[in-house]
Amino acid sequence: MSKPGHNSGPDRGLFFSHLSAVQKATNRKDDASAEVSRAKRLAKADGIYTDDLTTVLDWMKTEDRQIVVDRLERMYRYAQWLNIIPEDQGDLFADRRPKAEANFAEGLADGLRGVTLDEARGKDYERGWQEGQKELLAGIKKMGTANTEELQEEAKTSSEQDAAAKAAE
Repeated sequence: MSKPGHNSGPDRGLFFSHLSAVQKATNRKDDASAEVSRAKRLAKADGIYTDDLTTVLDWMKTEDRQIVVDRLERMYRYAQWLNIIPEDQGDLFADRRPKAEANFAEGLADGLRGVTLDEARGKDYERGWQEGQKELLAGIKKMGTANTEELQEEAKTSSEQDAAAKAAE
């Protein structure tokens, strides 16, 4: 207990205010973590490798695109050394496409990622972006259709557990 006049320790109200804020944030983090796990299970059920998703998300966080390209080139070289990739494929990373095709591909990638359309990048980019948006929408419609019954059962079990936990409180 603090001595009268000593104000370096937290008072009870301040402590519980912070405790409540940390508890709420922790609960949101736990909920988000559960949502990430669920999204990964859905992706896995649809045949997507979750490690690939994690890798691509890391690439998307990288501000310097060249860092990703350099890493891919190193991985390709290591795969050649292990005789996983035939060496006669030439330089796979040189972009020899015509400018219009490259712009279309950039737009397609941005459309698939849900990036906002940048009309200033030209018609080829815009066509690619629109194509990417169509594919993205089709993917969203297909999402989670692989194991719908299993996921519905999981959701039902989770709801029952939540109800039991609330009843116990």
